[in-house]
Amino acid sequence: MANPDHLLVLSQGVLVWNCWREDHPGIIPDLKAANLQGVDLANINLRGAQLQEIDLQGADLRRADLTAADLSGANLYMADLIAVQGREICLEAADLEGGDCYKADFTRADLRNTNLRGTMMRRVTLVEANLSGANLTRTDLLQSNLWRAQLENAILQEANLEEANLEAANLEAADLTLTKFTRANLRRARLYNAHLERTDLQDAILRGATQPNGQIYL
Repeated sequence: MANPDHLLVLSQGVLVWNCWREDHPGIIPDLKAANLQGVDLANINLRGAQLQEIDLQGADLRRADLTAADLSGANLYMADLIAVQGREICLEAADLEGGDCYKADFTRADLRNTNLRGTMMRRVTLVEANLSGANLTRTDLLQSNLWRAQLENAILQEANLEEANLEAANLEAADLTLTKFTRANLRRARLYNAHLERTDLQDAILRGATQPNGQIYL
């Protein structure tokens, strides 16, 4: 459960909260399982915070600092995460369905088994992120950077990865049915055992990528 003292500070608004964090850099915020549905948390400093199973459905987290925060199992359904700083964030098994993560930075984030169904993720940074087993059905990843991302067993049915960078990404056993990779960079990507039914690879760069049958694209 959330620390009641921390909830009291937060109830006074983002400005008070951010000042409190500056004055108490050694305190790790504990807001576990708090109900913050629809709350305006734009520009909040939640760096390193304990936010497991927090309810942020429909919350405004634009430009929030979530660096290294733990949001495993969190409810972020339809939340606004535009331009969030989320390097090394943990979102394992969290629900981000229908949210907006435009230009968010999720470098080396833990997104294992996360629900990203229908999420707006255009121009998101997912460098070396772990999306193994994640549900990315109909997710819009236009021009996103997934360099060396882990996508084993991920579901990307009807996802849009047009002009995305997936160089050296691991897509082993991923479901790529109707996935759009138009002009995407898939150099050295691993597609072994991936399901490519009606996948759009028009003008995609595949040099050095491993095909589903184990052969290498030349």
